Amino acid sequence: MVTVVVAVLGAVGGILVALVIKYADGLAKSLSTASSIVLTTVASHFLFAGPMSSPIIIGSLIVIISGYNYQTVQ
Repeated sequence: MVTVVVAVLGAVGGILVALVIKYADGLAKSLSTASSIVLTTVASHFLFAGPMSSPIIIGSLIVIISGYNYQTVQ
C-alpha cells in the first residue's frame, strides 16, 4: 500500500510540475516547489510519524505566507 501511495504522489507531482512549467513564471515555479516540499513534509508527519520540529514549522509558515502574498499582489 505504501508503495502505491508513493507512486501516485510521484505521478501527481510530475503532472503538476509539467503544468507549472507550461503556464507559470519563474517565481511561481519556485513557490510551487517549496509548497510541494511543505505538503510532503506534512504528509510524512501524519502518515509515517516523521519529524515536525520548530524550524520545519517556521519554514512552512514562511512558504505559506509567501505564496499568499504573491497571490494577493497579482
